[in-house]
Amino acid sequence: MLILQPGLTPPAVQVDEVLGEVKLVVKPLSGHLHRRGIAGTAIDGLGNVLLMVDLPELVRYRKGQQPASKTEVSQSDRKHRFGQTQPSILVADDSVYIRQSLLQTLSRAGYQVMEAHDGMEAIELLLAHPPSVLLLDIEMPNLNGYDLLSIIRAHPELAQVKIVMLTSRFSEKHQARAHDLGAHAYLTKPCPQDTLLETIQSLLTN
Repeated sequence: MLILQPGLTPPAVQVDEVLGEVKLVVKPLSGHLHRRGIAGTAIDGLGNVLLMVDLPELVRYRKGQQPASKTEVSQSDRKHRFGQTQPSILVADDSVYIRQSLLQTLSRAGYQVMEAHDGMEAIELLLAHPPSVLLLDIEMPNLNGYDLLSIIRAHPELAQVKIVMLTSRFSEKHQARAHDLGAHAYLTKPCPQDTLLETIQSLLTN
C-alpha cells in the first residue's frame, strides 16, 4: 500500500499493478506504541486494522539515520508554546468519521485528545478530566450541544474550559444561542484545518 499525503513529496516506488484506491483516516499511534517506520493505523470498510508504513522514515532508520521523530518535534514545539503543560481537547461528536479526523489533526498539532460520542459521555469526561478546550457538536444523541452548554454553565469548576462549537448548523439563530449559552467560538462543518487550529490557539493564548 502506498500512501500519498498532500504537501509531501512521495517516494519513488515501482509497483507491478494498481489494485485500487481508497480514502482512509489515519490515526497516529499512542506514544507507547510508536515504532520507527509506522505512521499510524486505519480501519478499512471491512473493519480490518491496517498499519501505515512510512517508507522514507523506514529507509532512514535502516541506514542508521534517525532524525527526531514527529512526536519528539511536536513535543518540543508544545513546550516552546505552552511550557511543560500539554493542552487537552475533548471532541464531542456522534460521528465516528468526524472524531477520527479531528483526532488525527489535533494529535499532529501536539494536543492531547479525548473523545465523546454523545453529550452524556462528554459531561462525564468534562467533570472527571476537565480539558483546555471542548469541541462541541450541536446534534448529538442523549444530550445535545445546547443542553451540554447549559450544564457546563452550572458548574463553576468548568469555567476555564474554552468551548468551540463545530457543527453543520450555520444560521445566525444557532450561533446566537450558542454564544448566549457560553460558547467562545462557532465554526461550521466542513471547517478548514488551519481555521480550526488557529481558533484553538487563539483561545488558549488569550
